[in-house]
Amino acid sequence: MERSMNTYNPVTTRHVAAEMATAQREAGRSLTKNELMSELGLTDEQVTAHANEAARLFANSERRAA
Repeated sequence: MERSMNTYNPVTTRHVAAEMATAQREAGRSLTKNELMSELGLTDEQVTAHANEAARLFANSERRAA
C-alpha cells in the first residue's frame, strides 16, 4: 500500500497563551483562573503553565492599541 504524502492530521494545536490574552482583552479586564478554565475549557495546569506568556501577549497588545 502506498502512503500519501499529504495525510490528514486530525490533531489541532492550540496557542493557549494567545487564547487567554484574547479572552482578557475582549473582557476588558483580567480574568480569574476559574473564569479562564470555564470560558476556554482549560485545565488548571494549562492556565498555570501559560500565564506568563499570556500576560506578556496581553501587555504587548495593550501597548499597540494605545
